Amino acid sequence: MKKKYLLMTCLSVSMFLFTGCASTQKAQETKAPIKAETETDSSKSSFENKEEEPTVVEVKEGEEYIEEGETLSAEIRRPVLVAQDGTELSVNKEISEYVDSLIAEYEKNKASSEKEGEGVHYAVSNAYEVTHDGKQYFSMYMVTTRIMGSGSESWKTYTIDKKTGKTVSLGELLGDAETLKLVSENISAQMEEQMKEDSSITYFQGTGEEGFSSLDGDENFYLNQDGSLVIVFDEYTIAPGSMGTVEFTIPTDVSGSFR
Repeated sequence: MKKKYLLMTCLSVSMFLFTGCASTQKAQETKAPIKAETETDSSKSSFENKEEEPTVVEVKEGEEYIEEGETLSAEIRRPVLVAQDGTELSVNKEISEYVDSLIAEYEKNKASSEKEGEGVHYAVSNAYEVTHDGKQYFSMYMVTTRIMGSGSESWKTYTIDKKTGKTVSLGELLGDAETLKLVSENISAQMEEQMKEDSSITYFQGTGEEGFSSLDGDENFYLNQDGSLVIVFDEYTIAPGSMGTVEFTIPTDVSGSFR
């Protein structure tokens, strides 16, 4: 009887140990796939949250239009903006249309001069400069000089958001009407201060075709090396022609800083 009892006890212990080991092994086998699934989800999440790399903007020389005559001359350059992979940016269409208009203007004056048989003096040239190439924004301007009796300048500015590869207007850059209003007020204050300090400086202010009252968000602007906003006004638009092109650098505490 005592032997039988011992045998049953041993069998019970063996069954308990076997069941425990089997349960532990099953739990470990169940846990392994869960861990693998977690690692997969984590990797997927990291990929989905990865920020898109900003566009790298490069400026290449496009086709030039150069002609030198006794009374007529043209030196017109065509900048081409491309991404790092060589893809042209959409702004090139706008740039090319403007450059084409300069060439057409020159050829019209040339044809007119030849038809009338008069030695009309006319020269047109353009130049461009990159002013800012930061983390988010790329900015450049193009200046066109015309000489016919007297000289004149006109500006075209281009600022590109590297995240989209597209140009942004002044209104889009500032983001809201309130900031646009603050920048307008700052320009008016700068005008008043300059005229107060120098009697030779004159600005046209108030309503009317010529003069400055406020910005509408479509003005020429560029970003300088420090990421500050610079508003540009062509000759005669807000000041006498003798003052030439007028620029106003806006304090960053008014407009913000753009990198």
